[in-house]
Amino acid sequence: MTRTTGVLMAGALLCLGGIPAVTLAQTFAPRPPATQPFARAQMFLEFNSTDEDTGCHIRTDHGVGLGSLMVVAPNGKTIVSQTWTTRPPLGLTEMAVESAEPDTTTAVRSYPPGVYRFTGRTITGQRLASSVTLSHALLPAAEITSPPDGATAVPIVGAIAAWNPVPGAQSYEIEFEEEDGSGKLEMTLPASSNRFGIPDGFLKPGTNYKLGVAPRNAEGNLTLATVEFQTAP
Repeated sequence: MTRTTGVLMAGALLCLGGIPAVTLAQTFAPRPPATQPFARAQMFLEFNSTDEDTGCHIRTDHGVGLGSLMVVAPNGKTIVSQTWTTRPPLGLTEMAVESAEPDTTTAVRSYPPGVYRFTGRTITGQRLASSVTLSHALLPAAEITSPPDGATAVPIVGAIAAWNPVPGAQSYEIEFEEEDGSGKLEMTLPASSNRFGIPDGFLKPGTNYKLGVAPRNAEGNLTLATVEFQTAP
C-alpha cells in the first residue's frame, strides 16, 4: 500500500462528508464590531405659543466622530442622511439641528409621532443604532409675569424674570436675547423654579430684549412663550 501525505494550504477548500468547508481566510477574518447605541439620540418638538409655529429638533452625540448618520421616520421615509469625508477623517461628535418653523399643522404632518430609527457609523467603523420616540404631546404655555410684555423701564440691576408654574413641567428652558442678537443667555432650571434673577451686568440700559420661558414635558417637548421689554435709559 502506498501512503501519501496531504498538505493543507491556507485558503484551500476541504470537503468533509461532501460539504465544502470555508477557507481558512474566511474562518479567521475579523468580525465587524457589534452595533452599539448612540451616546445621545434625541428628537423633540418646540411649539412657540406666541408666534404660533412649531419646529422639530434633532440631536446626536458620540465620543468618536461619526462618518455617517441616517434618521428614518415611522413611515419609512429618510429625513436625515449625512456623511462626513474629511481627510484625515475626523467625523462629527455632536449635532444639534432645528427644522424650519411652519404652522403647527404643517410641522406635525412632516414629523409624525412614533419611533424614529437613528443609524450611523463612526470613522473607526463602529456601527451605531438607537430608537427614539417622538410624541406630539405639549404642555400649556407658561404665563410670564415679570417683566410684563411691552415694559419700557426694566431696571438693569436686580431685574427678575418670573412665571406661573405649569403643571406637568419636568424643567424650564429660559432664554434672554438682545434684540440685535449680540447678547444671549440660556439656561435650564428645575421644575420647582418659577423665577430667576437676571445677572447684574447682563442687561444694558435703554436696550430691547426678548425673554422666553419654555416648560419641557415628560416626552421632551417644549412650549415656548415670549415677552419683549426695554430696559431703563
